[in-house]
Amino acid sequence: MNINEYIYLQNLLININGNYVILDTDLSNLYSCSIKKIKKLIKTSKLSNQFYFWIEFIKDNTFDRHIVFTKEGIVMLSLIINSYSSVYYCTRLMDIFILFENRPYSIKIKKEIN
Repeated sequence: MNINEYIYLQNLLININGNYVILDTDLSNLYSCSIKKIKKLIKTSKLSNQFYFWIEFIKDNTFDRHIVFTKEGIVMLSLIINSYSSVYYCTRLMDIFILFENRPYSIKIKKEIN
């Protein structure tokens, strides 16, 4: 993984109460599938809600609702989609999670929600 890809993927991760997660919009771009397809796959595969949760943002006086995936949810969704890009980016994201777990003090995350 080159440094530009690493920085790009690192900046997609959001820290919510000490847990790193990723939004459905970012994951759909990485996995090359639509958000509509992700929602359908969640329903049809009966993906456990321990792997994702819903979050709402207020943007321009409207609610913007997203599915937020945990580390385990990233892997589970990759297995369900089973495409080259989902496997590739899942592997890269897991590499970043391993770095976070081994050296959390040396990595700066730009997005934080408390």
